[in-house]
Amino acid sequence: MNTAGVLAGITNRSGSESDPTLPSRGQLCLNVLHQPDLGSARATVEADLSVRGYNPFNLLVATTEEAWTMTSRGTVRRLRPGAHVVTNHGEPDDSADAAIPRALAAVEAMGAKELELEPLLTALGTLCVDTREPNPICRPGGERGTVSSSLIALTESGEIAAYWHADGPPTDHPYQLVELRASSTS
Repeated sequence: MNTAGVLAGITNRSGSESDPTLPSRGQLCLNVLHQPDLGSARATVEADLSVRGYNPFNLLVATTEEAWTMTSRGTVRRLRPGAHVVTNHGEPDDSADAAIPRALAAVEAMGAKELELEPLLTALGTLCVDTREPNPICRPGGERGTVSSSLIALTESGEIAAYWHADGPPTDHPYQLVELRASSTS
């Protein structure tokens, strides 16, 4: 997340071989975070995709006002307010992926809108340790397994309210509060 309140996150897309000669998908997030708003962020990613290829991904870009996802094919989907699930298995919110309706039902059952911040993050952290097949939310171990997990909450004004991180699969690594310091500018 940058100081303008733009948040970026990316997942790899499963199902195809990765080309090690292509640039890192993480660079897309860094490019987004150099932008002052969602419009500039989208234009930057679209321009980048028009001149170079990347291994398959789902990119999430959001502020407290609006959000969208983009795939490596350049497909953009605006997200309406509410819960959404972006995975590395297909399109965001794709109900054909068994993990997505399971996760959305769990969010609804936890009453996420009514929870205070810490109980909400605790409940979401519990959801992120789901290893049920098919398509577990967390896939510990293996070459293509979950390597870490983050829970980020924003205030209505777009500042980070909390950042919890599991430095490994959350099934084996508990979420820890990450203390963020404001950066100073000269």
